[in-house]
Amino acid sequence: MPVNLRQLAKLLELSPTTVSRALAGYSDVSTKTRNRVRATAKKHNYHPNPVAQRLQKGKTETIGIALSPGQNYFKDTFFLDLLAGISVSLSKVGYDLTISVAPDSEHEIDSLHRSGLME
Repeated sequence: MPVNLRQLAKLLELSPTTVSRALAGYSDVSTKTRNRVRATAKKHNYHPNPVAQRLQKGKTETIGIALSPGQNYFKDTFFLDLLAGISVSLSKVGYDLTISVAPDSEHEIDSLHRSGLME
């Protein structure tokens, strides 16, 4: 079972900050420590949590599309192909796509943006 950053730090008897910096390759962490952290991370199947990384950066890296209800958007293959193309293009640059169907699209957009769920 994979471990999270805090568990990995505990295994290594290091602070989570040191483990995070070692995994990111910061030069203020010795090569010996970086190698030990990376080896232990691999051994314990550690993978960074993308949501946590985004929170740390203060960016959601999520683009939202708000749709009004009552339309048959998903019956139109052109629209589905368009959404798929947008999603693929966004994923190539590290972004996700969120689709929201809401009665008041403008209000929903403002609400999602304020909540920090998308940019």
